[in-house]
Amino acid sequence: MMGQIDKATLHAMVDQLPECEWAAIHQALLERLAEHDPVLRALSYAPEEEPEEDEIKAIDEAMESIARGDPAIPHEELMRELGIGTGRSIGKQLPRGIFAG
Repeated sequence: MMGQIDKATLHAMVDQLPECEWAAIHQALLERLAEHDPVLRALSYAPEEEPEEDEIKAIDEAMESIARGDPAIPHEELMRELGIGTGRSIGKQLPRGIFAG
């Protein structure tokens, strides 16, 4: 059985790995971390997609608007524009047990 392993030992082992192994080790570490963190678990299963040009443009426009200090759209107005309703009605649309009372 192995004794205690400290961070310095782990770092030294990683430093010895060839670059072609980095992606596999990164994925293995993410999977181990995800066992203890539900957000990381969800992200580890999320598809890796590049944003579309129109999405990049929309993000850039939003960031420029924020930098100019333009007023934000109130949450309730945005929900109406998207046809989602108010935040309170969302819980009623979800399956029982997920934010529903």
